Amino acid sequence: TFSDPQFAATWKFESPWRLRLAWSQTHTWRDKFMQISPSSNGQPVRAEAAQTPTLGVKGQWESWRLGITAWRKRQSNLVYEAQPALFANGAIGKGHGIDGWFQWRSKKGWTHHLQYSLSRSLQRNPVMFRRNVLAGAVPAAPRQPQYDNPYWFHPVQDVRHQLSWSLALAKGPWQFGSQVQLQSGRPWTPVTSVMPDHRGRPVGIEGRRNSARLPSYFRVDARVARRFRSERMRWSLYAEILNLTRARNVYQYRYDPLYDDRLGIMMLPTLPTLGFEAHF
Repeated sequence: TFSDPQFAATWKFESPWRLRLAWSQTHTWRDKFMQISPSSNGQPVRAEAAQTPTLGVKGQWESWRLGITAWRKRQSNLVYEAQPALFANGAIGKGHGIDGWFQWRSKKGWTHHLQYSLSRSLQRNPVMFRRNVLAGAVPAAPRQPQYDNPYWFHPVQDVRHQLSWSLALAKGPWQFGSQVQLQSGRPWTPVTSVMPDHRGRPVGIEGRRNSARLPSYFRVDARVARRFRSERMRWSLYAEILNLTRARNVYQYRYDPLYDDRLGIMMLPTLPTLGFEAHF
């Protein structure tokens, strides 16, 4: 049983501005199976905890609204990799950031929504190791992890800059929309050197955890929908094109067997879809 209290206070001024102060505690579970099982002691991993105070200001006028929120997060009992492919609780994390948004609605049916986030996240594990480190001239164990003193590193969810802009138009039963997303690269762990094992095969030696960044992320989506209405339900037909500009966004890097070249594994290609929605 978890206790997740949340407290908030809002001050309303005579002007269109409002000030909001909040504090919350939350518990969450990792959503990826390989991050929670198997654990190093054979027991299920426990929930992770986070405490987050926020301070925000919001203004609202006839046709537009805007808001800015600053937040700070402290995390405990995080799941970490205690040994290769074995997990446990005990890592800590911290982060802070600012989120801002702006929305404008015109009398002709246009809606613009712009959002930007600037954030920084760090994590510290009780045990730090690097994979594929040679164990010396021991043929039976040519590869072993190298354990380092614990240090702060950027987890994979540390995305410094996130910008999105959406545009929508409603004309009778027709709806048109598009969205642009731009993000800075996520952290990843590069290979910093290559050494031969006892059989002469190359082995990539990892650098510090998440010490490099993937390229930035860019994507444009477009959508058109036609709404219908009957006495018993509301339904619509829609068409979408994901990644309209065919941007090649890198999901992860892999090296060839000789570590002479680094290969990028790409994300979603251009994907057109047709769909049907019904609401009873």
